[in-house]
Amino acid sequence: MAECMQHLSITAQAFFPVWTKACASKDHNFGKPYRFWWRWFLAGINDPSMMRSRTPAAFVPNAALHLESVLESYFKERDTVEQLAKEMYIGDIGGFQIASPFAAWMKYPLDFSFDLWIAHERRHLAQAEKG
Repeated sequence: MAECMQHLSITAQAFFPVWTKACASKDHNFGKPYRFWWRWFLAGINDPSMMRSRTPAAFVPNAALHLESVLESYFKERDTVEQLAKEMYIGDIGGFQIASPFAAWMKYPLDFSFDLWIAHERRHLAQAEKG
């Protein structure tokens, strides 16, 4: 469970610089429907049985950490994700395109990146629950 939670923290930390830069932008174009392949990708990330991939080395958690310390960090980062999502929504900057912090060749809308993070979170919380 600690590994899953730490992986989510590492993922949030990778997104923070991208989200912070985008939230400072004045690019407007919020709320366009996602293209078919982005909806398919979200469904795959959300459901571990649909899509499997190896975790890049930079996102592999430290197995020696204790759950209590990992949870404290995760909840702080989760609050930051929520705050940045609110800033994005209030600022109407969803059309801003970002490069994925995991695969620089992959670019997607800012609002999609938050949905992707949530789907990824759901995936790993379900995994942590299974033990």
